[in-house]
Amino acid sequence: MSLSDQTQEHYRAFQRSAHAAGALDVKTKELIHLCVAITLGCEA
Repeated sequence: MSLSDQTQEHYRAFQRSAHAAGALDVKTKELIHLCVAITLGCEA
């Protein structure tokens, strides 16, 4: 299955905004993502 170029660009924009510094700094967000992945048993 292939996503349209527009869908891919919207997802990239979402990722950029979600990972940008704001109320939480980028490093804190990365640590939260890591903890969630470990808790859920993610293998990636």
